[in-house]
Amino acid sequence: MVLLAKERAAQLEALLAQLSDAQADALRLRFFGGLKFHEIAAAMQCSLNTAKNRVRMGLVRMAGLLDGAAQAVPRDRDEE
Repeated sequence: MVLLAKERAAQLEALLAQLSDAQADALRLRFFGGLKFHEIAAAMQCSLNTAKNRVRMGLVRMAGLLDGAAQAVPRDRDEE
């Protein structure tokens, strides 16, 4: 289980590395730091709406990256 957790953490960091610094930092503050949006805005010295948008767009971008990766994996013929 420890190996699986390390692999997932590495995959997550690889995804975060593909985002803008602002989006990645906002996501880290929100989900790893547990900060609320107004706290993220204060920490990043931006408006509340900008903080919300950075988190939202970061999640949308990560979802797109995951979707693209899932489509790139060849399917086994037995699954069709």
